[in-house]
Amino acid sequence: KFHEFGRGSQGHYRVKVVTKRDIQRGEQVSVNYGWYYDPETLEEVRRQAAIAYTKDLGSLNRIAQNVRLGASTNGSVVGASALLAGEEEASEAILAVVAALESTSDATTASPGDGGPRDIEVAFLRRFLDAAKLRAWLEDPKTLTSTEAVEDFQQIPDAVWFLYEVVGAAVVGISCRCGLDPSLNPKRLCSGIIGRPLQVTCDGRNRELAAECDWLA
Repeated sequence: KFHEFGRGSQGHYRVKVVTKRDIQRGEQVSVNYGWYYDPETLEEVRRQAAIAYTKDLGSLNRIAQNVRLGASTNGSVVGASALLAGEEEASEAILAVVAALESTSDATTASPGDGGPRDIEVAFLRRFLDAAKLRAWLEDPKTLTSTEAVEDFQQIPDAVWFLYEVVGAAVVGISCRCGLDPSLNPKRLCSGIIGRPLQVTCDGRNRELAAECDWLA
């Protein structure tokens, strides 16, 4: 198991591996790194997800207004990209939301193409959004009526929960991007979080995840 023992010169946490038996010189070993199921880590992932969602509420409100204005025009989003043109600091999550609204294709395993690091990350985050579910949420007049801080992860709407959970995991430092490398992951199916089952298997909403995904308990 991992034991923390302070921070290194770069300010990162340092850990040591404690084993239940002696390890022989030259012996090849592996470590169970399912950090998603470490209670403190999972709590921090959820806390960071709520923080990221709260920071984006202003942008999400503007996008929702735009979607409602365009709802009568064959369901199209009028000027979604233009709406965010003045937001130089728009988060990657917000850019993924706009990309989902402007696309009708399934991005679950889509290739991110040859863009820069930010473009690749936005394309990856896009896969955690269901465009139809996202649009229905944004079109609902009851959606985003408040910009008050979200303090609990369960307050994050279902339409964007998977997205912000992955964003929160990236802040914590347990992001997984194996789905971007076909030589490593030919099927390109990836939960975006180290140790997390695919979202189709486990929605991550249960406070007692071991009970929800008992095959990992």
